[in-house]
Amino acid sequence: MSSARLSPSWERLRFSTLSLAAGWLAPLVLPGYFTSLRTRVLHADRPEALRQAGRSIIFILWHEHLLLPLYLHRGQGITVLVSQHRDGELVSRLLHRLGYRTVRGSSTRGGGAAYRRLLNLLLSGRAEVAITPDGPLGPRRRAHAGAGRLALESGAAIVPISVVGSRVRRLNSWDRFLLPLPASRVVINYGQPLCWEPAPPREVLTRRLAELQAALQAAEQEALAWLHG
Repeated sequence: MSSARLSPSWERLRFSTLSLAAGWLAPLVLPGYFTSLRTRVLHADRPEALRQAGRSIIFILWHEHLLLPLYLHRGQGITVLVSQHRDGELVSRLLHRLGYRTVRGSSTRGGGAAYRRLLNLLLSGRAEVAITPDGPLGPRRRAHAGAGRLALESGAAIVPISVVGSRVRRLNSWDRFLLPLPASRVVINYGQPLCWEPAPPREVLTRRLAELQAALQAAEQEALAWLHG
């Protein structure tokens, strides 16, 4: 088989085909896949209590844990930060089909404008935003400053989400994307919310980012305890 690179026109065609698959086929496949899993959801009352209190919410989860929470929260109109890299277009198509709104930007491209849009959204009233603090390209499980700044400047509550499974496949990607195998047991855990007093980010951001990473780790450890308990 030839190892020659695809021409730009064929590469564009390949990308368009993948975009269509992400936008149309994935929503048809996900329900059957999700139903095949033996899923337990922990502490779903935590984000619900924040909604009842009229709080804006920032859901945070590591990039590798995206798949199941995105399906679980379909149709809720949550706004998701998606990168402007080409792969982000695939993700954006899928998210729109699942009933999400998207804001395009990342730490390397379009980040400033995306940050301002999310901040204004959270400040305008009760809103819900989802962010992978180590995305779009890592380093894996190392939080970028954006999620911490957004919480400090908006006053929104942070809800960490973690996913673990009894039998999983990890993809060969920078985030080691987690794919629970059909019929496996899965735990999705909503960790203890972080509600910070507003403060200038430059004064407390390093400490808050450490708290954010610790909250994600604690949510994962609790989920693992339930899985193996």
